[in-house]
Amino acid sequence: MNPPLSSPAEDDNVSKGELEVVSTSRGGVTANDNQPAIDFYRRMGLRLVAIHRGAIAESRKLKPEIALRGIAGRPIEDEIEFDLPLGPA
Repeated sequence: MNPPLSSPAEDDNVSKGELEVVSTSRGGVTANDNQPAIDFYRRMGLRLVAIHRGAIAESRKLKPEIALRGIAGRPIEDEIEFDLPLGPA
């Protein structure tokens, strides 16, 4: 059984709008600068399954308004992908 995914706005440690999460049926993807989202996924039991190096540069080709720096001034460069484990670890 999958753990319930609570709304990021329900998390007392994350202010509304600070956490942008792209959901999939079993996991999610966030940028490397977004530590609140990374922490959220980990608390929900998701595992890091891939780091897509340079993926944000590709995304900027379609959406040039994506900032160069994000949370805490960190460069936004990579996408980090999480997924729920299907069985025992």
